[in-house]
Amino acid sequence: KMNFAEAVEMLGDKLGIKLEHTGGSGISKSEKDKLYDQAEAACKLYERSLDKNNAARKYLGDRKLQPETIKKFRLGYDQNNDRVMFPLFDIRGRVIGFSGRALGSVGPKYLNSPDSSIFYKGGTLYGLNFAKDAIKKNNFALLVEGNVDLLTCHQAGIINTVAPLGTALTGDHAKLLARHGETVVLAYDSDAAGLAAAERVTEILKEAGLKVRILDLLQFKDPDEFINAAGREAFLGAIKKSSPSLEFKIRRVIGRYNLNEVESR
Repeated sequence: KMNFAEAVEMLGDKLGIKLEHTGGSGISKSEKDKLYDQAEAACKLYERSLDKNNAARKYLGDRKLQPETIKKFRLGYDQNNDRVMFPLFDIRGRVIGFSGRALGSVGPKYLNSPDSSIFYKGGTLYGLNFAKDAIKKNNFALLVEGNVDLLTCHQAGIINTVAPLGTALTGDHAKLLARHGETVVLAYDSDAAGLAAAERVTEILKEAGLKVRILDLLQFKDPDEFINAAGREAFLGAIKKSSPSLEFKIRRVIGRYNLNEVESR
């Protein structure tokens, strides 16, 4: 499920063959390896810092994240910028960047690493390295909006869950999903912004040849709240009852009008 260049690079690493990149404006493999090493070193530093910071640990505890989940996803803390750090991984599980969540009200709530030769935000799905086998097994991916939504789903055993790093889903994201399964179940936030985003995302996913279904979050604002309040089985039931995207779109259109009026009908 890799593209050609990724596959060649992985085989080269396994066989001990040094690859020389020709043409293009990319950097050499040795320079990329240095970036991977630096990202890994930063991740370890943030992990150690988390152990020493009560506010960061309290935030994760308040979000009901278990120590096993924190360890698996290698969450950390950046003491210089007062942020909880969510490491971002490539499909092979290498650290390629970070998504930082502010603990206070200063600055944006989330900040992602800038794009680099090892990290492209528009083509990276959070959690895909953990989710890829489960997506293939179940033949569908659950797509959520937020990092914590994803962690809560994985913690509940719903491993085929991914998220687009708090940014608008791109065509590259959709193509990446299409490599691993045929269907995407959208579980975006239930507020107006989330519902509007679900409509936009549906069209992007369909352009990549994916089938799309929409999960009804009922009275809950997001998957994190749904699972923590109603439980895993209720959420799995909602996934099974998810609506085809066309039905969702029709309901959204009807909801904008008063059908008791002739003009609205």
